[in-house]
Amino acid sequence: MRTISLALLLLLLGFSPAAADSSAGRIAPNPYRAAIDHAQRRVVKLFGSGGLRGMEAYQTGVVIGGEGLVLTVNSPVLESGGATAVDSFGRRFTCRVVATDPILEIALLEVDAFTAPAEPLANYKLDPSAPLPEPGRRVLAVSNAFGIATGAEAASVQRGVAAAVARLNASRSSHLARHTGEVIVLDAVTSNPGAAGGAVVGLDGELLGLIGKEAQSNVTGAWFNYAIPTATLATATERLLQGASQASDPQTAIGPALPDLGLTLIPEITPRAPAYVDHVEPDSAAHRSGLQADDLLLMVGDHTVATVDEARRRIAATSDEEIELTIQRGSELVVLRLGVPATAPEATP
Repeated sequence: MRTISLALLLLLLGFSPAAADSSAGRIAPNPYRAAIDHAQRRVVKLFGSGGLRGMEAYQTGVVIGGEGLVLTVNSPVLESGGATAVDSFGRRFTCRVVATDPILEIALLEVDAFTAPAEPLANYKLDPSAPLPEPGRRVLAVSNAFGIATGAEAASVQRGVAAAVARLNASRSSHLARHTGEVIVLDAVTSNPGAAGGAVVGLDGELLGLIGKEAQSNVTGAWFNYAIPTATLATATERLLQGASQASDPQTAIGPALPDLGLTLIPEITPRAPAYVDHVEPDSAAHRSGLQADDLLLMVGDHTVATVDEARRRIAATSDEEIELTIQRGSELVVLRLGVPATAPEATP
């Protein structure tokens, strides 16, 4: 009697043996599948310089726009001026660095036309008005963490949430992270070798941000997992493209040369040698501005400079009587104003 009562109860609840049998072995659909597939086609594995302890020769990048551009972090992987990219289909093509942002520590790469795939690469469109994700929103981090994928293998995917939006207060090795703007704080552990430059996306496939370089929180000392928001990336990329376009055009030097200012930068041992100050002449314009040896030039006016050549070109292209310089001195960012001597001879093309 008890068995009959139980059977009647199950029937009333809508349960039937036939339905149970038909659902046996059926796998529930993956709610993340569409977003993962969408991101995999837009994320590339990057391989370049490095290979020493603590200097991996691999990282991740995302394809942006329709002109064959790849956005990633600026690191020793790009020391040679470029990298080899591998997409989700295993296709390999070379990229060259066209511009870098020393504050955000990101780099913009251009795919070489001779090695680019015949079909256009799937890409993200960066929106400068993209909103920040609400805390608690589910996200996916797609990257080549630990360099596991080398060919057609899929990039690694981590599931997590956007824990918060906060200003970056972190350090890398012996210096503070230069960017102090808002970032997306993640609960997923993305501070892994090779993960930097990867994509953080929503479950709808929307690009929310770029995985930042490994860093440790100045508050807790723990590894800090974060992404640079899409809107920040969009604004920076537009600025980098404008700067790269200006640098590629023949330009008449209308401003002072470095010796006119009493300023010497370090030798260009490599094309990407950072713009460190090597020597400042006593009682010179550079000396009066407060510049010191070992200062790192980051910006000339509103333009970022990542190399000795970029700094030299940007200063020479300035016609103002006073040049604003943003430098890094130790772990601090300092803004200086460099007066251009009125007697400085005009530079020639």
